[in-house]
Amino acid sequence: IKINNKHNFTVTGVVADLPNNVTFPFDWLLPFESFGFGQEDVSWMENYASNFAYTFVELAPKANFQQVDAKVRAMIPSKLDAKYNKADTYAFLHSIKDWHLRSEFRDGKVVGGEIAFVRLMLWIAAIILTIACINFINLSTAQSEKRGKEVGVRKVLGSHRKGLVSQFMVEALIIAGLASLLSVFLVMLALPFFNTLVEKQLSLQLYRPMHLASLLGITLVCGLLAGWYPSFYLSSFKPAQILKGIRKKKGGSAYIRKGLVITQFTVSLVFIVATLVVYKQVIHAKSRDMGYNKENLVDISVTGDMIPNFDPIKEALMTSGSIENVALSSKRILESGDNSTGLTWQGATDTEDILIRHRYITPNFFETVGLTLMEGHGFNENSAVDSTNTIITQSFAKLMGEGSPIGKTINRWGSTYNVIGVVSDFRYGNVYEMNNNKPAMFLNRRDGATQMYVRSRPGKTTSLTLAAIEGVLKKYNPAFPFEYQFEDQLFNARFKGLQVLGILANIFSVLAICIACLGIFGLAAFTAEQRTKEIGIRKVLGASISGIVHMLSKDFLKPVLIAMCIAFPLAYWAMLDWLQDFAYRIDMGWSIFALAGFLVLGIALLTASFHAFGAAMANPVKSLRTE
Repeated sequence: IKINNKHNFTVTGVVADLPNNVTFPFDWLLPFESFGFGQEDVSWMENYASNFAYTFVELAPKANFQQVDAKVRAMIPSKLDAKYNKADTYAFLHSIKDWHLRSEFRDGKVVGGEIAFVRLMLWIAAIILTIACINFINLSTAQSEKRGKEVGVRKVLGSHRKGLVSQFMVEALIIAGLASLLSVFLVMLALPFFNTLVEKQLSLQLYRPMHLASLLGITLVCGLLAGWYPSFYLSSFKPAQILKGIRKKKGGSAYIRKGLVITQFTVSLVFIVATLVVYKQVIHAKSRDMGYNKENLVDISVTGDMIPNFDPIKEALMTSGSIENVALSSKRILESGDNSTGLTWQGATDTEDILIRHRYITPNFFETVGLTLMEGHGFNENSAVDSTNTIITQSFAKLMGEGSPIGKTINRWGSTYNVIGVVSDFRYGNVYEMNNNKPAMFLNRRDGATQMYVRSRPGKTTSLTLAAIEGVLKKYNPAFPFEYQFEDQLFNARFKGLQVLGILANIFSVLAICIACLGIFGLAAFTAEQRTKEIGIRKVLGASISGIVHMLSKDFLKPVLIAMCIAFPLAYWAMLDWLQDFAYRIDMGWSIFALAGFLVLGIALLTASFHAFGAAMANPVKSLRTE
């Protein structure tokens, strides 16, 4: 196999295809010694200050992890000289089985990672299951009168309360079991769409004992949680009162039902506010001015002979009629790029500890990506002319003190560079940082270029532009396939995780509000049925349909208003804490909470009004004929 069209390797082994969930996927492996092929000087690889590779170790079966870790932590400081020997530069052991879920570190300790997302999903699932159980409790206690006579008859015939409790608990467990079977079927249907959303290949794997035990455990917990209160409540009825038709007011149960409805809508409101905040945060960051023009910009990784053939490639592209500009860069514009300290320059003191980014580019880079030359002039097409020249960003120019930076010098690694131009700042690296337009300097060099940027002419179709680029690269770089990415897509990919979180939050909000509304729907039906004769009398006495609908609906709006008073402070506190992870973030205004409140109020009113309107439209003669 020929690698990079230069080095020949012989296949000496074949490994089985890797599963989709590996952290370090690969198609082929080479000896580590071949990493420096093509480089004249690889001494930097032998420097303990170079953090360019992962190191994997396998401990002996009886090795003590803590003892080995202590030795590893002491290794790098003992190898570094005084210039690089900093207290915070060391390595430590971390089990690879935890690498995916626990990969965020601080001071050599695990502080988080993807496990936080897993825990969040578990919490949300538990909350949704809880409000579903609340629905069951609500509807079971609300329909107690229908089962009251059954309880009375069973007690007269000799049933004990323990037996009745067992019966109602079994009923709840059966319902939970049927729901579990239905949920498995729905998960099987939804899993392909979920995999597409999160870009994973998850499978249900119910045959695994842990998964099956988890499903049975969740079913049992939900059945017990949903059934315990209705079981004890229904079994407490006194048969003499029930069979005589004496209805004892159960004020406590009514308050409990309203409290449970408040809980449901509190959770729903928190989810809706969270969805709106995540959505606004993504839009806020995506609409930020990055300082360059990412539209119609094609990013192509440099391979093979693209650098030595860059001049004819550029000329052919520019004369194709579809391309406006072409340039090379040592780093993607969105990436932080190489950086270093120890630079000194005119107009400032104590500059050695300031981190400066440096990029190698070709002269047309600024015009290609859309950066504006603010002062001075650009690079010469002949890079030899600019061997001691540099162009800096505005943020770097500010570090040089008062006056124009043009003509001032920068000392970098023993070489002195003259500032010939200043370009506008642009944002790169972490898109959520408040000021991620860190100081940078540009050098006119094409060696070491990793990206070629191509800007298409306005009005030219994408297919025409790509066809022109592919034709030129096939001619001048025939050994490599034509692979490209659009800069706006690379930019949008930075928000993929948040967008997925927003979509999931939206789904959870819909689930929560639907479950809550199903509860209100059932309670409204029960209330309308209980007050059938009252409604009939009111209509005979002249009550209007709208008045009856308002009377029946307002009882369900009060719990929603109370839920708002509870949910909004909780949602504000939770989302304010979440936003602390983003230096560049939105301010949560009242509009988010107003929108969430009106949305839930409208849905609750619509749900409750459905049965209220049906009851108000009923013929009072039929309602009162048994009197």
